[in-house]
Amino acid sequence: MKIKEAFSRSQKIYSAHPLNSWVLGVACAIFLAAICGFDLAFPGLDIIVIPLFGIPFVFATIISHFQLRMNNEVRTRSFFRLFAVYFTRPFRSSFQVLFSFFKSIIASFLATGLLLGITYLIFANNFGSAFTTNINGFFNVFSNPGAYENTDTYNAALQVFLQANGDMLYIFFDIVFVPPVFISALVFIYFVSVESISIFARLYFPQNPSPMIRSAVKQSMKRQRKSFYSAYFGMNWPIFALFVTGAIGGFFASFYLTGDSSFSSSIGLMGGLVLMAFYAPFYLANMEIIYSILEGNIRLISKEMTQQILINIQNQRQLSEQEAEMLSKALEDLDKLDQDNNLDNPDDSNEKSNDKDKEKDPTNGPE
Repeated sequence: MKIKEAFSRSQKIYSAHPLNSWVLGVACAIFLAAICGFDLAFPGLDIIVIPLFGIPFVFATIISHFQLRMNNEVRTRSFFRLFAVYFTRPFRSSFQVLFSFFKSIIASFLATGLLLGITYLIFANNFGSAFTTNINGFFNVFSNPGAYENTDTYNAALQVFLQANGDMLYIFFDIVFVPPVFISALVFIYFVSVESISIFARLYFPQNPSPMIRSAVKQSMKRQRKSFYSAYFGMNWPIFALFVTGAIGGFFASFYLTGDSSFSSSIGLMGGLVLMAFYAPFYLANMEIIYSILEGNIRLISKEMTQQILINIQNQRQLSEQEAEMLSKALEDLDKLDQDNNLDNPDDSNEKSNDKDKEKDPTNGPE
């Protein structure tokens, strides 16, 4: 699918419910920004709060937007019911939060190491012995706290080196450690976003086990790597650009007023998430279209995997009549999806009957 065609289809989804799309998108971005605010009062708490509250809120937003296209009403009560739905078996691994978090940590370490090497060379070249003396002295003190009578004396010794030569080391450490915070957040957003594609597969193939769906989505992405990533970045680059702009702007504005790089980093993250809100409504529509690019392959791979499972079971033992019937029915369901699937014509989705739409409503109790 060409980018122009994908944009056109996404625009039709958005234009059908523009106000509701804005409410959902803006509310989601502001909620995530508010969660980052916890880091101001309790540093590190966002590591717990985001998976428990932030990610389920994103999930509820995606499903609610999907319901709009299915002509289902989105009410506050049903929206918050989706928090519990996220933790049910079909959906709880949708975003691969833990793996996305570890990938963001790895990106942070790599960025820190790269910046440390580059910045050290630049400072050593420009400031010479003044810089090397200060940083060597700082790390000697830092690694030997027992040499000082108490904590106040220890902290005072560290401050001597940090504030020497016009706060040289403060500037050095800000350059080394602040950018990786934003890089880590950007990487986490990207991987969570890509993994969210599986949500749509779980909605359209509720009869398939979650591991099978996850595997089918991954394989489909590999088979259609070029078309998938071309559509993904071609349609969603503004959301990353807005995050970077908001993060940089928020950081420097806060740093100018407070001079506290740690506080300013949290404000920068909040600024990036808030600015993302201006594209979030379009992003929600884009993701449905991007999924439709993969849907045919996901359906085919799921069918192949089901057939292989059936063959393996048959080879291992003699099936009872009931078991054989159940497995055959699973294959028939996949065949029926091949015939009845309307994802290739999303514009027709609004013409579906209300009864059929409600069958795909996850708030009715996914199994």
